[in-house]
Amino acid sequence: MEIMEEPCFDFLRTKRQLGYEVDSELHYYYETTYGISITVGSQLDKFTVEDVKINISEFLVEFENHLAQLTSEQFEGKIYTNSSSLSKKNL
Repeated sequence: MEIMEEPCFDFLRTKRQLGYEVDSELHYYYETTYGISITVGSQLDKFTVEDVKINISEFLVEFENHLAQLTSEQFEGKIYTNSSSLSKKNL
């Protein structure tokens, strides 16, 4: 999920300053079902839950647009880089 980690952190933590903790994860359910989660730890007196939800939705739209603009070669390069990184972590 590294392809999404940095943009997610940058958008929600750095640009929107929603909270100190921002994390995105990929989840595997069985062999054919995948899901993602985005976690934001924010102070209730600064942002409402609805504010956080809106900002996460805005990030997802922006990230989808970013992915749509990548050429096949750029996308494959990111996937290759990420899979290489995962292989090295498993060693």
